Amino acid sequence: MRPFTRHDIDAVIPDKPVVLLSFCGHLAMLNTKALEAAGVTRDTDDLNGLIVREADGSPSGYISEPVAFRPIIFRIPGYEFTPQEHHECQKKAFAMMNEMGFTLMCDCQQAEAAYTVLSEMAKNGEFSARVSGVHNVNDATREEDMEKALANRTKFDVGDLFTVNTVKYFADGSLSMIELYADTSLTHEPGTRDPLLWDEEHMMESMAVANREGFNIHTHAMTRKCVKADLTYERYKDVPAAMPRECISLKEALKAHTIHPAYQAHLENITGSIEAGKSAELVVLDSDIESISAEQIQDIKILETVFRGNTVYKANA
Repeated sequence: MRPFTRHDIDAVIPDKPVVLLSFCGHLAMLNTKALEAAGVTRDTDDLNGLIVREADGSPSGYISEPVAFRPIIFRIPGYEFTPQEHHECQKKAFAMMNEMGFTLMCDCQQAEAAYTVLSEMAKNGEFSARVSGVHNVNDATREEDMEKALANRTKFDVGDLFTVNTVKYFADGSLSMIELYADTSLTHEPGTRDPLLWDEEHMMESMAVANREGFNIHTHAMTRKCVKADLTYERYKDVPAAMPRECISLKEALKAHTIHPAYQAHLENITGSIEAGKSAELVVLDSDIESISAEQIQDIKILETVFRGNTVYKANA
């Protein structure tokens, strides 16, 4: 089996730019027209292999990690959504989240145009869930990014509905798909991603600034090397439980979906538990989650979702 490349997209759409994003958000595939529109050539810095090349040095179309592909794809004329398109997407996202019983969303990748629309929606009473946003800080632009985060730390905030008081670091990225085909991955120690997306000293210095300024700090850390580098601070890591010893109790799982996200977003005094004086965020299930088997939990259906005392989703309504 060979990797999917720009030539496969070209065979279908050769005359206009095409950008395909992976579901995980870590991979982008551009056809030849998109690469040309963004000015990506064989002479473009491949950022330590994040821009994957073909045998002759030409870009294959694969670009790994938002730190690499976001600046590229936003150079393509017409790529960015219009405010109306952002508004429609956000409405669909809220409806989808409410149908699944969610009333708090934590974003991981800031798009200023989208945040501007979200801020207006919150002011106009269009929120059916709270949103906790982030300021992204990348190594190559760390000083500029931190200055922007400080300048805009309350720019989008609307009460407790929409808050952006978190700095997000992508210390590493995805381990799947693209790295199987990148020559540099073959020499890496198993379970590592070397080099990291951040110089470790730079990351610690930047995090110290964020901590001193009172920001919440989130880090994308999946690999052993990256997690080890992050352990000097308290971190969240995006690693699923894979072994029986990593499993948690039902009570712990419920807290992980209720009060813990609220605490993470600095909203634990407002939401995350059913208590007098707190905002009424409730979900009605079709089964007693404490009396069914663990295997049946995934089949539970949401009957109703309540946000700030109002029903925002009702099954078969």
